Amino acid sequence: MAITEHQDIEKGDNKGLEDLVVPLFDDAGLKNVKHVEETGQNGSISMVVLSTAVAVCGSLEFGSCVGYSAPVQSGISIDLNLSVAEYSLFGSIVTIGAMIGAITSGRIADTIGRKGAMTLSAVICMAGWLAIFSSMGSLLLDAGRFFTGYGIGIFSYVVPIYIAEISPKNLRGALTTLNQAKVGREAEFEYSLRKLRGSKANVFAEADEIHETILTLQSLPKARLLDLFDAKYIKAVIIAVGLMVCQQSGGINGIGFYASETFQTAGLSSGKAGTIAYALIQIPVTMLGVVLMDKSGRRPLLMVSSFGTFLGCFLAGTSFFFKSQAVFLDWVPLLAVSGVLMFIASFSIGMGAVPWLIMSEVTRG
Repeated sequence: MAITEHQDIEKGDNKGLEDLVVPLFDDAGLKNVKHVEETGQNGSISMVVLSTAVAVCGSLEFGSCVGYSAPVQSGISIDLNLSVAEYSLFGSIVTIGAMIGAITSGRIADTIGRKGAMTLSAVICMAGWLAIFSSMGSLLLDAGRFFTGYGIGIFSYVVPIYIAEISPKNLRGALTTLNQAKVGREAEFEYSLRKLRGSKANVFAEADEIHETILTLQSLPKARLLDLFDAKYIKAVIIAVGLMVCQQSGGINGIGFYASETFQTAGLSSGKAGTIAYALIQIPVTMLGVVLMDKSGRRPLLMVSSFGTFLGCFLAGTSFFFKSQAVFLDWVPLLAVSGVLMFIASFSIGMGAVPWLIMSEVTRG
C-alpha cells in the first residue's frame, strides 16, 4: 500500500516522512551513535551490531550459493559425468528455489518470527549443501541446489526486515521485534527489547509506541492483489516490476553461473584467473555505486549501468563471433574477459542495487 505524502508509517500521525530521508550515518548521526554508547539511554549498540553481523551472514550465504558454481563447473561435470544440459539444470534450479522461498518467506517470518525464519533458512541451506557434498548423481545434486536456493530466498526477505526492526529508532527509524508484539508473546517481546536496548534503558515508551503502531496497522484495510492495478498505484507497480524484470533478464545469472566456462571457451588456459578478477572487481565497484547513488541520482546511474552492461555483452558476443569465423583469434580471449568484467562492473554500480532501492521508494511514496 502506498503511503500518502504526510502520513507517518510508524505512528500513524501527520508528521510526514522527513525522518526516512535522513542519512543513516552522517556527521550528526555518528555523534548520535557516540552519545547513545556513552549514556546507554537508548540501548546497547554493541548488541545491535552483533545481531546485524550475524544476520548479514545470510547475505554471505546468498552470494556463496549463487557464485560458487562457476569455478567448479568443470570439476562437478567430470566427477559426476554430467552433460551440459544436466549441469545447466543444476546451475539454474537455484533460481526456482529462491523464487519459491521468497514467495513463502513472508508467511514463514510472521508465523515463527524473524529469528526463527533465519534459523529455518540456515537449516535448509545446510541440508542443501550436505546433499550437494554427498551426491553421486544429478538427482541429489539438483535437490541440494534447489534447497539452497529455497533457503536464500527466505534470507533475501527476512535479513533486511530483521536488521531494520532491531535498529534503534534514532538510527534507523524502524520498530523492534514487531512480530513478537503482534502475536502476543509479551514476555519474549520485552526481553528482546531490553536486550537490544540495554539493561539500563527505559524501554516502556518504545514498547507502548510499538503496541500503538500494531493497533494502527491492524485497523488499516487489508491490501488485495487487485489493489496493485488501481490507478493510484499502477505507475509505481510498472516502474518497480519493470526495473526488476530488466535486472534479472539482463543476463547476470548466466554470466555469474558460467563465468569460468566462458573464459575457458574463449581460449584462456584456466577460468580461475578470470573468476578471481570477477570477484575482485565486483566489491569496490559496488561500494562506488553506493557513494554515487545519492550524488548522481538513481536515473543517471541506471542509464550508465545499462549502457555498460550492453557494451559488455556486445564485446563478449563479438569475441565468440570472431572465434566462430576463425578471425582475429588473438583478440578473442581479451574481448571475452573485457566484456564479462565490464558487464559485472556496470551491473554492480547500478542495476544490481538501484532497482531494489527504487522499488521501496516508489511504493512508499
